[in-house]
Amino acid sequence: DIFMNSRVIESVLYWIVRIGTYLLPFTLLLVSGTLFFPYITAKNFLFRIIVEIMAAAWLGLLVIDWKRYMPKRTFIGIALATLVVISFFAALFGVDFSHSFWSNYERMEGVITYIHLLLLFFILAGTFRMRREWFSIFGVSLGASPWIWVDYRIANLVLRVPLENSAPDLKWTLQLNAFKSLTGLRLEALTDEALP
Repeated sequence: DIFMNSRVIESVLYWIVRIGTYLLPFTLLLVSGTLFFPYITAKNFLFRIIVEIMAAAWLGLLVIDWKRYMPKRTFIGIALATLVVISFFAALFGVDFSHSFWSNYERMEGVITYIHLLLLFFILAGTFRMRREWFSIFGVSLGASPWIWVDYRIANLVLRVPLENSAPDLKWTLQLNAFKSLTGLRLEALTDEALP
């Protein structure tokens, strides 16, 4: 009975990791007009939340079967872990640790993001072992890409909330990008200078 419950729990945790992996490409679809940087912050927060849920499930899988779900030691894994450790110490001894670690809402690329990406690498390397599992991730990513293209084109045309209060140059740039995406014409090709 305990063995059967362990197998059920393992299956549930595995599927949490797998569904989280399949959701990650679709985080790029999220554009929030209520946030200051609508194309960046919401999708990054959602990415981090999904990775953290996957990490909790993966830790449960490690408790159930360490040998099966712990990724093998590889050169790329060691190199990525070393990069994150070096980045952490560079942030620690840098000018502003808080800014280096957390970054800002405009970029969202601090050490915290590197930690999430490294964690995602270990989760995927430890959980997905068979070629067909990796091809399923690739297939979901390919399936998400046309929707991401359509989402950005619609958002460029429809999303007006942050543009009304922005500088005129930003509003012009986004309208120009929408014009380019719809018509395929580059207005700067008609002048000697690139337009904003």
